[in-house]
Amino acid sequence: MMKENQPPQLLVCLSNSASNRQTLRLAADLAAGRQAKLSGIYISQSSTLVNDPGLLANFRLAEDLGMKITILYGTDRVHLLSEYAKQKKITTLIYERGYLKGWNKNQEHLMDRRLPEIEKIRVANSNYKVVSKFKQHLKFIDRLTNNIKLTNLFKTLLILVITTLGGLILKDINSNNTNITLIYLLGVMLTAMVTKDRFYSLLYSLAIPIIYDFFFTRPVGSLQTNTNNLMTFGILFIVAFLSGSWTARIQKQAHLDAGRAYRTDILLQTSQRLQTCQTITEIFQVTGEQLNQLFGDNVFILEKNDQQYKLVQKFGNSFSADLQKLASPNLTALFDWTIQHQQPAGWGSLKNNKLSFALLPVIVIQGKETAGVIVIKINQNKLPDPLTLDLAVSIALTCGQALRQNQSLKEQAQALALAQQEKLRADLLRGISHDLRTPLTAIYGDSDMLLHEEYQLDGNKSRNWLIQSIKMLRGWLI
Repeated sequence: MMKENQPPQLLVCLSNSASNRQTLRLAADLAAGRQAKLSGIYISQSSTLVNDPGLLANFRLAEDLGMKITILYGTDRVHLLSEYAKQKKITTLIYERGYLKGWNKNQEHLMDRRLPEIEKIRVANSNYKVVSKFKQHLKFIDRLTNNIKLTNLFKTLLILVITTLGGLILKDINSNNTNITLIYLLGVMLTAMVTKDRFYSLLYSLAIPIIYDFFFTRPVGSLQTNTNNLMTFGILFIVAFLSGSWTARIQKQAHLDAGRAYRTDILLQTSQRLQTCQTITEIFQVTGEQLNQLFGDNVFILEKNDQQYKLVQKFGNSFSADLQKLASPNLTALFDWTIQHQQPAGWGSLKNNKLSFALLPVIVIQGKETAGVIVIKINQNKLPDPLTLDLAVSIALTCGQALRQNQSLKEQAQALALAQQEKLRADLLRGISHDLRTPLTAIYGDSDMLLHEEYQLDGNKSRNWLIQSIKMLRGWLI
């Protein structure tokens, strides 16, 4: 149950479609009307994403609307959404029609069962088209065949040969056919683990009935099996395919989780290491090393002095080609834009997103002071995902905060030094004042006795004594 004083929590799902912008604006209006807190979520089924302009535009729009975006990785969209909504105590879930589509047509019913207490708003999507099952299967097959890799194909063939040889050995020692079947099922799982793609598991599963019929059913080598074995072959294919699919899915999810844990660990390490830095050079050193480790490519940190950019530090190797590009006027103008607007530019942003560099401002004071620009070389053969880029932005912000803290410590040290100097000056003046006050008081008393007649002095001897005392005190002062 939500507490009465807790505002409603709205969650909107992001995608790369153009209609998603309308959904984001609708969610923002709804949150404003309900005085609710609005956040966004994007679920990726791959650890690397292409530089999709539509997705980036939707991300920037969500940020402009004040949403905090969370990126999750996984293949089960319903499970991830439902678990996240429970943990964050979401009251309203907003998504587009077709967002929960998949092989299971009851995905939305499954969401209703998992989150019965959460309000769900499904926004009409004008770009959504109902595709027949036949076309879905063709599209699925086309997508799989376009991603065939010869190395994975060779691995699949090699595992198939090894399992077949193992089956022939068991056949020679008169082993049970069940053991031969188990060897092939083990081969399916190995294929899924090695290739991390269920297409090769499917290919392996299709080959099993044919090879099993050719080598292990009578008449051997004829592919003229008994019709009673067809059901056995069908069950063998189904079991092999399901085993391979689940193994590949688990492997993929484990790969995504490992990548997420690795990136999160880098962010935590950066924060911890920056807290121990004493100088600006150390702060830039830690920031560059962590970003180089995160992206695995060259990283440059530049400062702007007198309308020129000075390379402070560089990390990686083979810098010559990149340094020539950084000196180009177009890139210099983009540096100016990044510092002026305090926003990322280049790859992964809405400003020159085709560039092979990502530019991140080092913001010391929001809207006022920017210490410089971090330039990250993007490997076009292994493009980073939005989460990696968001982590890089967070590291740049943490770097700016560390610089601000370093400035504050210096200002505090200077203020403390000035305070100590002022205290010493005041103590010195007090000492001098005390030292002056004692002889002056004596002079004042002696002079007063000489000037006023009511004081009875005993002859010229007493008067001369007072005059000598005054002269002595005056000489001491001088």
